[in-house]
Amino acid sequence: MHVPVGMFLVLFKSRLWSTADRKDRHRVKVLFFSSTLEDPGRGLETSLKDLVPAGRVEVCRSIEELTRRLQRLYDQNTIVILQAQDKQQLARMVSLRDVFQGVRIILLVPDREEETIVLAHRLRPRFLSTSESDFSDVMSVLQKMLSKGE
Repeated sequence: MHVPVGMFLVLFKSRLWSTADRKDRHRVKVLFFSSTLEDPGRGLETSLKDLVPAGRVEVCRSIEELTRRLQRLYDQNTIVILQAQDKQQLARMVSLRDVFQGVRIILLVPDREEETIVLAHRLRPRFLSTSESDFSDVMSVLQKMLSKGE
């Protein structure tokens, strides 16, 4: 049977990529944004560092820093956790939504008001919760995303 050279290359490349993809699942990076230094944010930050392997969590304290790191770090294995301190900060994140294009987002909003939730969905998060929670839901979702290499 004669196989065209182009077809062989496509099959060969897809096998290489799938092997590389399997290895990369364990290299997931988590980028955590929280401008607050208060206890709730610290609790989440501590939980993240307990769940995610050392060196795989980066913390940003300003929107500008987050934008720079996303431009430098982003690849298909990046998960971004955004903790909006208030509606104004959430609105600022939404105004930069092009930066988040294609990024897997877990979003924590400051309250459950309809206006806040509508605004939050404009970022198209994979998971949406509030900063008022105990973060166990966030950790469960993150753990599932990490285990699936999603």
